[in-house]
Amino acid sequence: AILGGYIADKYAPSNPKVRLWVPAIGSLLAVPFWIGTVQADTFEMSIGMLFCEYIVAECWFGPALASLYKGVPKEFQGTAQGLFTVLTAFGNFMPVLIGSLQSSDGSSLPTVLAWTVSGAYVLSGLGFFAASMYMPETEKSAASGSEP
Repeated sequence: AILGGYIADKYAPSNPKVRLWVPAIGSLLAVPFWIGTVQADTFEMSIGMLFCEYIVAECWFGPALASLYKGVPKEFQGTAQGLFTVLTAFGNFMPVLIGSLQSSDGSSLPTVLAWTVSGAYVLSGLGFFAASMYMPETEKSAASGSEP
């Protein structure tokens, strides 16, 4: 989260869309590390891959919140933060989905995890890229509240 925030803060003044490109790229880069985590032959390799997956996948939080606050008028920021929190809580239902998928077709847990989590990362990355298209081209237009 800190690394993603640092990168976004460094490059966002020249292009605010970077705030959403960082989590988009991180989400997509997480896919091969996640697959490596669940398909690794050894515990040590799995932990190493999981560490790398965390580094790239968790870079979304800071830039996403910064984009939220930059893109939402002050009078709606509390509501936007609440909605953001509720929507991220839906991730807590993923274990139920994973368990259902594993028991319904007899797939191994690593296979189900590889497909579901990787799919979520791809959708997340595409969502961040799509949202970046609605960001203003400059910090000045973001501060004034003008449309992109």
